[in-house]
Amino acid sequence: MKIYSCTDRGKIREINEDSVYASESDQLYIVADGMGGYFGGEIASQLAVETLSTCIKNCEEVDRAILLEGFTLANRTIFETAQNKEQKLMGTTTSLLYIESSCKSGWIGHIGDSRIYRVRESSLEQLTKDHSYVEELIDAGKITREEAFSHPNRNIITRALGTHAQAEADLIQFPVQIKDLFLLCSDGLSNKLPFKDLESILISENSLEKKGKELLKEALLRGGEDNISLVLVEIGETGVKA
Repeated sequence: MKIYSCTDRGKIREINEDSVYASESDQLYIVADGMGGYFGGEIASQLAVETLSTCIKNCEEVDRAILLEGFTLANRTIFETAQNKEQKLMGTTTSLLYIESSCKSGWIGHIGDSRIYRVRESSLEQLTKDHSYVEELIDAGKITREEAFSHPNRNIITRALGTHAQAEADLIQFPVQIKDLFLLCSDGLSNKLPFKDLESILISENSLEKKGKELLKEALLRGGEDNISLVLVEIGETGVKA
């Protein structure tokens, strides 16, 4: 696989509450976008990444049960930490990608509005579904996806890790093909670049690093009000290339 990752505080925020994990050896990739203030969001996203990566690294085989256990443990850890620190609003989105050793299948674990996209045969597809207020409006037919992009309440999420005693993550197994390109990102990127702009950059002939740097640059040029994090993973002939 080829891998590129970066995280940036952005132009406005004083701290970076995003956390990123990208490990070729573990074939595990995570983006978490924390919230809560007073460093609560930073702590929450770090706990999510640390808990999930430790859980998965210690397993010989990753399946739905392992991912469910990892997300349950991460939620409990963040929730209990929030109660102890009296930061009741502390929580985090989490989008996780695991590529099995055969590189023929993978798993997604997802909660909140960070996203995972895939480019296959020069076409971009969003693999995750946002747990958000505007996504519910789209499902109800009240607004279009184009209207959701600029909706004033687009940052309201309906699920997260750590905000409640119980949390439900989407767990999805899917087939993987050679040359598949995956993008994991926080909403600091997806709220700034419309789908077509993301697709244009990702299907270009540029290197993975250039694509990643261009995505970050564009998000900053378009305001950079939020933290911006992304991970790019491209499946090679022999799996994941560094």
